[in-house]
Amino acid sequence: MEGELVTIHGRSAKDLFVQMETSKGTRIKTKLLVGADGAMSKVREQSGLAQLSCSAVSLLVATLHLEQVSSNTTVWQRFLPSGPIHLLPLSADRSSLVWVMGEEEARSLVAATEEKFVDSVNTALFEESPKSELVSYAGQLVKNTIASVAPDALPVQQLPPTVCGVDRTSRTSFPLQFTLTPRLAKNRVALIGDAAHPLAGYGVNLSFGDIAVLTSCLEEASERGEELGVIPPLLQYESLRQQYIVPAMLGAEGLRNLFSTSWTPVVALRSLGMHTTAALPPIRNFIMSLWQQNTH
Repeated sequence: MEGELVTIHGRSAKDLFVQMETSKGTRIKTKLLVGADGAMSKVREQSGLAQLSCSAVSLLVATLHLEQVSSNTTVWQRFLPSGPIHLLPLSADRSSLVWVMGEEEARSLVAATEEKFVDSVNTALFEESPKSELVSYAGQLVKNTIASVAPDALPVQQLPPTVCGVDRTSRTSFPLQFTLTPRLAKNRVALIGDAAHPLAGYGVNLSFGDIAVLTSCLEEASERGEELGVIPPLLQYESLRQQYIVPAMLGAEGLRNLFSTSWTPVVALRSLGMHTTAALPPIRNFIMSLWQQNTH
């Protein structure tokens, strides 16, 4: 499609086609328009499918150089008060950085020298946050209790790789918001991917589910003799996907808020939960299975 999407016409129930017009004057007519044009979706905007947004932060990304490691096959994640930081393996000595933080901090790190940037990443990965005596005591009590009941249950502590450099042109940041789209479809229009649910780190899994479910709904509608783009199968798609999208979005935002607070009672309960989950595989596997179900 040549040019940027400007307008969309023909979304009422009586319309047999939806028509797009671009900034270059190109006009395209189709029976079904699938919006897969990202978090700032023009299809969503022009179709009147409103979003609910809050918690504006920034996502900092970069390609990192690692000090020599035996194998770089583990995804590392640490929750910080400003937001989670992730290392995603790319090769034996490279990892992708995905770091949620405040907008001002992100701008500062993008502009920082390589030395300062690397120091900031390593500090975020390794520095121990100050803890109250109550939190430390409660955490040690849980560890001692687990060790007395199941000595082999406590996991061996592992450390992430040390960062030694960053690709010069890879550093960038962009706005990130907690966003829900109550409606994923209208007559002749459906949203998938980040246009429907921008969720950093997990959006691709949800997107694969969008494609599979939308395809299935359209195939079933075709077998019933229904025309492509009519509203019933699109509403079926919307209903089926929201059952997974809403819990996944709320869960991710809930975790971010849980780990961003420094209020001692919440920190103590959070630490107890993390120690217990790490030490008891059945609980950990149950939580993982729930998350996998809600991101597909």
